[in-house]
Amino acid sequence: MSKKAKGNKPAVKDLQFSPKQLDLGLEQGTKKLVQEDYKGAIFKLQQVLSLAPPNSSQRVDALRYLGFAQVVQGNYAGAYNFFSEALALAPDDAELLYNRGLAGRHTSRFGQSLLDFERAATLPDSAPFQDKLEGMLESSRELLKHVMKSKEPGFTLEQLLIQENLFQQGIKYQEKEQWPQAEQVFRQLIELGNDLPQPWFNLGMALVMQKRYDEGEAALKRALEIDPDYTLARHNLEQLPEVRRTGVIKSAGIHEPLKAAGVKPRIAFYK
Repeated sequence: MSKKAKGNKPAVKDLQFSPKQLDLGLEQGTKKLVQEDYKGAIFKLQQVLSLAPPNSSQRVDALRYLGFAQVVQGNYAGAYNFFSEALALAPDDAELLYNRGLAGRHTSRFGQSLLDFERAATLPDSAPFQDKLEGMLESSRELLKHVMKSKEPGFTLEQLLIQENLFQQGIKYQEKEQWPQAEQVFRQLIELGNDLPQPWFNLGMALVMQKRYDEGEAALKRALEIDPDYTLARHNLEQLPEVRRTGVIKSAGIHEPLKAAGVKPRIAFYK
């Protein structure tokens, strides 16, 4: 007679959780957010996310509140990703569109941000925050006009969206210290239009981090040619002789157009 099989407990992924249990987990996670226990909130919300059915409202809300958890910690890129994942499941959620639009503003996605606000404004569930939404639409249109002024005649919004996505890809590579990949993306970005100094600066730093100092110096100088008041580029150029001598680089100096333009968006996410 064969022995009874051991270890036949169901795996966590096979366990079934009722909507009521998932709602309770969401409630616990959001309560921790209010209490500013962000680590605890993220743990609980990630738990709900791992257990919620693929297209469930609980999954959407877990992603929604994970986005808020990133916002309150100043990680707008992470918030943008969570809101985007939620919108893939709930594309007509005006609140998600509004909040991703705000996260987009913080991560220099000016074109996509305006599109999100415009889409949110057409949806009936935007009524509770219409006043805020109208204000963001007005300021986003003005900001986009400012951005497009620096472009060549005939430059389209679609081209801007491509540039915005490429820039974010390059930033991600820099954050991971994947310098050859960052270099490739920033070169591609420059080929689409070399009118902004930030891609040249970030390209220069990616080259310096690979100890390709002459190429890096040329890229940093190009950034200063476009914007003579580019303090960070000037500072890194001044430090380059010491870097060449010692081979020690303290920082890659990730830089984004939003900061370079002096834009300080004081905006409130809708909860």
